[in-house]
Amino acid sequence: MRVAILQRVCTSYRVPLFKKLSNDKEIEFKLFIGENIPESKVKNADDICGINYFKLKTKFVKLRGHYFPIHADLIKELKEYNPEVIICEGESNFFGYLQAIIYRIFYNRNVKLIHWCFIALPGEDLSKKRMTAFLKSFFRNFFSGFLLYSSYSKRRLQKIGGVSDKKMFIATNVGNTEKMTKAYRDFNFSKEESRNQIGINNRFTVLYLGTLDENKRPELLLKLAQEGDDFGTYNYVIAGDGPMFEYLETRIKKLKLDNVYLVGKVNSELYTYLNATDVLIIPGRGGIVISEALAFGVPVVVYQADGTEYDLIKQGETGIILENGAIDDFKSGIQYFAKLSKVELDHISDSCHNLILTQFNSQNMVDQIKNAVKTVCSNKF
Repeated sequence: MRVAILQRVCTSYRVPLFKKLSNDKEIEFKLFIGENIPESKVKNADDICGINYFKLKTKFVKLRGHYFPIHADLIKELKEYNPEVIICEGESNFFGYLQAIIYRIFYNRNVKLIHWCFIALPGEDLSKKRMTAFLKSFFRNFFSGFLLYSSYSKRRLQKIGGVSDKKMFIATNVGNTEKMTKAYRDFNFSKEESRNQIGINNRFTVLYLGTLDENKRPELLLKLAQEGDDFGTYNYVIAGDGPMFEYLETRIKKLKLDNVYLVGKVNSELYTYLNATDVLIIPGRGGIVISEALAFGVPVVVYQADGTEYDLIKQGETGIILENGAIDDFKSGIQYFAKLSKVELDHISDSCHNLILTQFNSQNMVDQIKNAVKTVCSNKF
């Protein structure tokens, strides 16, 4: 089976997945990507060797503050490749899947289209976006299957209606899990040693890891650090860069929060920071970081991220999903882990690692993608 995947770019966390698909013996795979998205972190990985890909020249249309790529000659390249299945990235690559639909209507009526998407984020009210919802519903009619980011995505699509369950396939969206699980096995330092290496006190440590922007709510860690009782004695590490960096830096100095460490973006020291951590929190949106933290044995406290938490977080075992996102709710989630003994925390860490190792990893995504491809090609529905 010849499969084409249309993506805006090939991000670094997608490289292992696309390498596996490129080397799979059951399908013939080709990735079609464009140039980096301006003024965003959506960029091609530095090294995409080992992936069968074609990079297209790209123009951009800016709508409501977001850049949407238009990949030149995509239809021409699809005609040359002649795929049996085209997997299209979601609405962020709207012009990509629109060209796939045009290709199907005018050039290859037999090709099957699969929509790869998250449908809706937790807490997102689709009723307030009626025109957008109408357009999405219209375009769904052209797709033979839906490759969904999580079981939460499936529930949201079921609630919207109009799509048979037989057309829904869950490939829980994860990051570079193989790299993280291997690092976890190979890392030989204790938490105390890791904390010494990065210059923080040897005590219970809470980590935020990601872009510093408003929808991710990193300022919550500053509020936690100001709380009384035990919360004032924990380490709060904020690792990342983004538009809120200077604001957070100023606030930390003004409030004299000596237990908050704003360390910027970490690359070579990432494993050291993860090993020094007892719990990672996601106060706002996020997603890939969940699977990568779990792979390294770090439990996660999350409110409303991207929906993958409903697959990856086993309540009280690999983390906690909060019903509300107020500071008291995060305090409760953090305290759950802070009260555990070292033996119990070690058990939690192993549970996190094993969940990713055995269930939710890049190979699972490959298997689910292949299942979706085989099913839509079989015309079983």
